[in-house]
Amino acid sequence: DVLSLDVTTGRRLGITGLGADAPLWLLSLQGDFDLLDAEADALGQEAEAAWYLNPSLFWEHPGFTFSAEMQVPVEGALVTDEEEPDYRLRAVFEKRFK
Repeated sequence: DVLSLDVTTGRRLGITGLGADAPLWLLSLQGDFDLLDAEADALGQEAEAAWYLNPSLFWEHPGFTFSAEMQVPVEGALVTDEEEPDYRLRAVFEKRFK
């Protein structure tokens, strides 16, 4: 089991507009804690945590909704030199038909 902690803040920027239909820029810090880390429990250590920084964009318009998020590993989720870092990108576009 993994416990996830997520802290998010967001704002509308003047360069893209401040109205209700302007894009909302978000920044999130996410931590994932492995609650069943048996190896750490046996050694009396704390469970390992992985931290991610998630910049994202949310834009809701009367005819559509668009959201995009990128997940960047910060600490704990970083891998050894042999492996590639795990960056994730997600984009969702929803069209509303009348």
